[in-house]
Amino acid sequence: MKKAIDIPVFKPRPLIEDASKVISEKQIKVELTAKEKSFLDQYAK
Repeated sequence: MKKAIDIPVFKPRPLIEDASKVISEKQIKVELTAKEKSFLDQYAK
């Protein structure tokens, strides 16, 4: 399966705002992949 995580996790971030932005972007990606997974699971059964 493809992985939608294309954001470098350990990239140095000087500002806390940037870090929170990256976290929210990663959270959005996780939610999307979870929806995709449940969508695919429906047709896998």
